[in-house]
Amino acid sequence: LWSTEAEGSGIPQMKSIMSGFYDKLKGSLSLWALAAKALGLICAIGGGLPVGWEGPNVHIACIVAHHMSRLPLFRPLRSDRALRLQLMACACSVGLASSFGTPIGGALYAMETTASFYLVSTFWKSLLATLCGTLFYQILYKSPVVLAFENTSFAPGDYTPGQLSLFAILGVICGLLGAFFVKCVHVIYDLRLKKFPNVNRFILVGSVALIAACIQYPVRLFRLDPRRAINELFSADRLTDLSWVDVLLLVIIKFPLIAISIGLPIPAGVFIPSFLVGSGIGRLYGELLKHILGPHIVPGGYAVVGAAAFTAGVTRALSCAVVIFEVTGQLRHMLPTLLAVLLASVVGNAINKPLYDTLIIMKRLPYMPHMRTDREPSMEVKDVMETSVDYLRTTMSAAKLKGMLEAWPTYASFPVVDNEPPAPPAADRAGPSRQRFHPGPAESAEQRMFLGAVRRATVEGLVEAAERGAVEEAEETVSPRASAIVVGTGGGAGIGPAVAAAMMEARGEVPCDL
Repeated sequence: LWSTEAEGSGIPQMKSIMSGFYDKLKGSLSLWALAAKALGLICAIGGGLPVGWEGPNVHIACIVAHHMSRLPLFRPLRSDRALRLQLMACACSVGLASSFGTPIGGALYAMETTASFYLVSTFWKSLLATLCGTLFYQILYKSPVVLAFENTSFAPGDYTPGQLSLFAILGVICGLLGAFFVKCVHVIYDLRLKKFPNVNRFILVGSVALIAACIQYPVRLFRLDPRRAINELFSADRLTDLSWVDVLLLVIIKFPLIAISIGLPIPAGVFIPSFLVGSGIGRLYGELLKHILGPHIVPGGYAVVGAAAFTAGVTRALSCAVVIFEVTGQLRHMLPTLLAVLLASVVGNAINKPLYDTLIIMKRLPYMPHMRTDREPSMEVKDVMETSVDYLRTTMSAAKLKGMLEAWPTYASFPVVDNEPPAPPAADRAGPSRQRFHPGPAESAEQRMFLGAVRRATVEGLVEAAERGAVEEAEETVSPRASAIVVGTGGGAGIGPAVAAAMMEARGEVPCDL
């Protein structure tokens, strides 16, 4: 109703922004998106839908940081593109740290899930920001009004190195189930768009919420706050209020409900629901091992490892292990947790993409993917590029410019080359910024020097100015030092600065990965 940019987790949008598409996704950082995200998250969680709050918290923190940067005190951060992206990275870390009270895990998780590249100098800034977020978390969750995660109390003998193979198997299982969960989210989302493309979003969300309420309300475990249920599953003692049947129902029912809810047009995070399902899987696995191998098995430890491993299988973030250490307050199961998380991530990556990358594809967000050097695609640029193109020379008349605009009505920009072919030794002197340009069929086969590109709107402005008599003949010259196109009359005056500014503006839209 207020902003469609508030839909979903918010981490995919931030990942797109961090990969260089800040200007294309400014709508995701509007105040309307902030209001819709905050109110929608409250209604979604209060209505009983199995969604988390860590992703929306990241989105909210980034919106607040974006608008704070407009204040005079922080204006230098906004004017510098690199500092602006570092500000967004710190905001992502604060959003995660304030969700769990995990400063180190929050900074690492934000680095893994939102950054396509990361400056080391950003880490200490993110850590400082997460400490502030964790401070407010501690102040808020120490009050009896709200419920936080409880520290575990495992004894030294609850885990032995001989159980590492059992934890490794749990990690593989969680990796397989995590990849299956990502596939379910994608399939359900595509199925909804194909079968129900014109369904009103309010009717859709209301129907799912009604079905979820009817299914969950009869079972006590489903009515609990997710953190309270996770605390019970993490307990080193026997389950008193719950049975293994309740835990089995939690996994069977919550798994599809979460997969459906993630794709709904509502604010929805996935970390806490994944923690809940993973802890249920680990607890069932531990109870089964205890029944088979004897009472020395502590199912609560397997619940802790299962929560981290399943979340890693969904998000492919190894920092889930660090988050679980900070949440539980114990390092008793550090080695099995790291092993299970690593195996879950490896198994999941072998099957499909992480959840946040899948959401980017589902929502068709702009994103610069990571290209591995050991898996280069067989297709090259020359296989998809258009070779029969016309181009502008450094000196052209307005009549020729107009003819080129009419001949190529779909071109958004035109390449610019020099007038004369370069001498043979020029290849060594050109430098890395100069590229060879192969002319189209209309020109000779001689190679020319590629100087830059000019937007169609700029060329149209030149033609209109010439037709009005303001410019009788336009000459385009290139400044080798500035690499910017300067257009003007014979004396160099006129609209040259405007074209140079347009050239630099076009460069500002290039993603930082390039």
